[in-house]
Amino acid sequence: MSTRWGFGALGWLLVVTLLFVAPSPASASRPLTTGLAAISDKWGFDHAARAKASIARDTVNWSATAPHRPVLPRNPADPAYNWTVTDDFVKNASRRGLTVLLTVYRAPAWAEGPGSQNARHDGTWKPDPGALEDFAHALATRYSGSYRPVPLKTKPLRLPRVRYYEAWTEPNLSQLLEPQWENEKPASPGIYRGLANAVSAGVKSVHSDNRVMGPGLAPYGDARGAKPGPNGPRMRPIYFLRDLFCLKGKKKLRHRKGCSAKTHLDLVSHHPINSSGAPTRHARNRDDASSADLGRVRKVVRAAVKTGSLLPKKPHQLWATETWWESKPPSGRGVPPKRQAQWMEQALYLFWKGGASAVIQQPLRDGTHPGSGYGGGLYFSDGKAKPALKAFRFPFVGNRHSKRKATAWGKAPKRGKLKIQRKHGKHGWKTVKRLRVRDGQVFQKRLKIRGKAKLRAKVGKSKSLVWKLKRK
Repeated sequence: MSTRWGFGALGWLLVVTLLFVAPSPASASRPLTTGLAAISDKWGFDHAARAKASIARDTVNWSATAPHRPVLPRNPADPAYNWTVTDDFVKNASRRGLTVLLTVYRAPAWAEGPGSQNARHDGTWKPDPGALEDFAHALATRYSGSYRPVPLKTKPLRLPRVRYYEAWTEPNLSQLLEPQWENEKPASPGIYRGLANAVSAGVKSVHSDNRVMGPGLAPYGDARGAKPGPNGPRMRPIYFLRDLFCLKGKKKLRHRKGCSAKTHLDLVSHHPINSSGAPTRHARNRDDASSADLGRVRKVVRAAVKTGSLLPKKPHQLWATETWWESKPPSGRGVPPKRQAQWMEQALYLFWKGGASAVIQQPLRDGTHPGSGYGGGLYFSDGKAKPALKAFRFPFVGNRHSKRKATAWGKAPKRGKLKIQRKHGKHGWKTVKRLRVRDGQVFQKRLKIRGKAKLRAKVGKSKSLVWKLKRK
């Protein structure tokens, strides 16, 4: 995938055709695009580009953008709209060559459904799909690539084009969509389907080649009937997906009779965050999906495409639109920074192996107040780089298959002659494999190697972190 994403029809067809091919050395050129979220200032945008990110993700708070009902809701120039925050993000990201992904969420009070007095959280209760479609049309019009804001004294420049949109985020959590259950039956998947179809219809009415993704589910949920936490009930993500796509069964997925609903998404997004350990650790419940479980998501998506409940009826790219690993410091529940870096590059490999086409790290820089993922940055809050920065720029992982064989996997930060090297005691580093790579190319090479080994990759002056390969 090009870092600038200039897809023609043939290029798009080739990428989606490759999505579900099982990874192997022969298919190692299947790309993995990386991105960043939670970027809010010049420092962040400058360092996002230096981190070799290709995508910049931002949330568009519908409630904050349109706190009052617009008279002309499909017109971005309606005075009820305030686009200042999103304009700044789109312009700053585009100026640095970053592809923009906008995630729409949080309904204004005037667009919530009946019964909103029962909501635990603002902007979550049965949002009006018709109003959301109008808002999505206005959003895509503003960032259509030909729109000029209302001029004041001088003729304004056209705002940049945005092609990628995400319909809501983590709708399996009460914090973001309510109700999760109604009369002991699942409610949030059906509500979300209306929202996804509304965003898709709205943005594609501006440009038919705009791309819409979702649902961007949180990785964990609660057992049915369990006492909900203070934020309300959470639905398990795989259960949510099965209900969304009219599927039943677990081992063998089948269409659920009597359900003819269709969900329109060009890509499927998920948040494979792992809060329980190393990236190789699976979620305990089969209906949850953390870092090692993208295969569970992919299985449901394949079945949904096959049965026609997910449209268009073709292979769908899978994006991991939010992931992080916390370091200690600053997070009390994090791991040492060196381990955070190792887990990050190992997770990138697992996501790629699991079929992900893009992975978005959040945040770029640690926050200053405790909260979910606040220690997950590539930089400390004071701007000092962590080892995680090198792991994100130049991920490199070794996997042993037998006493004599291993595989090296990575993503090159630049073009040139790449060397895979092994540490040889006091004699320094010995090159065991050479290959030519393109900027951002994923590579995977088999190695003949015995025993414990320290490996790294090098291209030009750029070096990966050292990967410690264990003996079989």
